[in-house]
Amino acid sequence: LDKDTVLKKISLAITKSDFIIKPDHPSVDLQALLKSNINNKMAFEYLMAYYLLNLELKPLIKYMQYLPVYGYKEIPRHYEEAILAYLSLGGKDWNNLAGFNISSKSKRDFADLTKIVISYRNDKAAAYSTIMSKYSGTFWTYLLLTRIGSGVYK
Repeated sequence: LDKDTVLKKISLAITKSDFIIKPDHPSVDLQALLKSNINNKMAFEYLMAYYLLNLELKPLIKYMQYLPVYGYKEIPRHYEEAILAYLSLGGKDWNNLAGFNISSKSKRDFADLTKIVISYRNDKAAAYSTIMSKYSGTFWTYLLLTRIGSGVYK
């Protein structure tokens, strides 16, 4: 088993205990997978993606403490973007970064994005095309696209 890299990778994701699947609540299932086997990197990454897609920023930040467990050397860019958005929306309790820092580039880009929004008098819908021209492919554009006007995050 130790010599077969494919089987070794699969064995790291195997659960160590049974749990009831809740199809309507994938985050609960993914948390159960992680509780059963903390070495399940795939479950961790799916859980983080779920939190990003559903704008559940507080639990996303809670799970940052596990980045070193999975061999991360820095915070992934979209996680950094989510942290900065969370803080700008008044989020607290974010000191779970496992010794990592948000990159200077992400901080600069967020400051620039904020200036763009302010230049449009905080009208995010009006600023959207300018933001897309500079920051398409970021969590911030996803956040704006899904929540323009609502100001809602979890």
